[in-house]
Amino acid sequence: MTKGINMQFKEIGVLDKISNDMIVKMELKQEKVIKSKKNTYEPTKKLKDIKISMTFIEWYIKTRQLKGGYYDCYKKEPTRDEKEGHKKIIKEHLNLNKYWEKFVMEKDQNPQKEGGKLRKRWLYSGNNYRRMIEPLDIAKHYANGKTDYLAIRSNHYKLLETWSKEDKKDVDPSAGRNEAPNLNEDSCFWAYVEEAFISLNELKMSGANGEDIEQKLKPFMDYVMRGINDCSVSPDIFLEGSSLMKWWSEYEAYAQGLYTSEFAQYMNNGRYASYR
Repeated sequence: MTKGINMQFKEIGVLDKISNDMIVKMELKQEKVIKSKKNTYEPTKKLKDIKISMTFIEWYIKTRQLKGGYYDCYKKEPTRDEKEGHKKIIKEHLNLNKYWEKFVMEKDQNPQKEGGKLRKRWLYSGNNYRRMIEPLDIAKHYANGKTDYLAIRSNHYKLLETWSKEDKKDVDPSAGRNEAPNLNEDSCFWAYVEEAFISLNELKMSGANGEDIEQKLKPFMDYVMRGINDCSVSPDIFLEGSSLMKWWSEYEAYAQGLYTSEFAQYMNNGRYASYR
């Protein structure tokens, strides 16, 4: 690099007037500029790759509307025709997790003061990722026959959720909201559905009656109903063939009309069909 700087000064006829100290200082400054450009390029390129991965997942979500929703499609074994596309989604799923796990770890271990706009930007992107991708982690967990997802939930999801809540602590999450979101606000929604399924099956095996079952499952039904009233759950939870609709079908059949919860009445009256 020093040779290059000397050549530039020689070309303009001022080499003899420049001290070695000045050349060294200019060399160090140029190295910093080059390093800064490289560091800027890499995150920008990585962010572009992440946006492409998110686009693939968005496409997957939209194309699974008629198949019970993307959560249940990801949980099921793909058909022969679906295998290649499923492999691609798994790849993008893993890429996104790898990127955000590293990003969150760095932010947690080395917190830096940054402008409010910059923090809001990555918090928004991170929580959009959490709401979109964590259901895939949950689907994989229960598809493998495991239970109690919340006990092993990744710390990077917890941190993203905590930071988001801290950022919005003075804002009423339901204020001004009059339509349902495309993604569930609670990225663990499907884990609660899966655990409700397990509880229902255990109660049925124990011979519990309809009233006992409703009492045991009331906290879950209240949770879902709050999401409906707050417009914080996606209409996709009511898609035909979704895990929630399968759970409701089994619950309704076993309870045989012996239910009084607000959610049970909401479902029994068919009001869910107009939830938007």
